[in-house]
Amino acid sequence: MWLLSKFDLVSDLIDFMLGDKSPRAANEKEKRISMGGSANMPQFGPLVKLVCHLVRSQYTQAILDNKESQPDTFALFKDEKSADAPKTMLPRQYVLSAEAYQMITNTDFLDLCVRN
Repeated sequence: MWLLSKFDLVSDLIDFMLGDKSPRAANEKEKRISMGGSANMPQFGPLVKLVCHLVRSQYTQAILDNKESQPDTFALFKDEKSADAPKTMLPRQYVLSAEAYQMITNTDFLDLCVRN
């Protein structure tokens, strides 16, 4: 979870997967090199799963505003030091950035999720 606190990891992973279709690519002078080809598309299944897990581990402003209940979709984690302990949420609240929210709702990313 160190990466969540130091970087916008969700946005960075989605940016990597989208390549030239990323919203960040519009601000770059040089065109990005595309991965794979028409016959050999890159398989991003594990990265899509990681992004989904990270998003489910983070809070949004709407969640923070509604303090009465937590969503059922939150990822729960086992305590590495105690295997018998029940799964719990992360002890620290990592908030999903506005850019990450924009990226996960990007139609090209959603298409990529469906294909992987």
